[in-house]
Amino acid sequence: MNEEYFTETNKIIFPTPLNVAKLLKILTDETTVLQVRVTKRRGSQQLLEYVESYKKWNFYQIELVSKNH
Repeated sequence: MNEEYFTETNKIIFPTPLNVAKLLKILTDETTVLQVRVTKRRGSQQLLEYVESYKKWNFYQIELVSKNH
């Protein structure tokens, strides 16, 4: 699926929803990162993947690298 079109959105969430906080074993007043990834098939735009992930704020890092790197 790495060759297929995808979008990934990262959103800072505060407060963390109660059900998510319970799963991550954190308090709702801790910040989390909601990551949503959508992958579609080239040409037909058929939905192949939809993933919502919550990450603890202190375990999240993002790196941006230019295409000419």
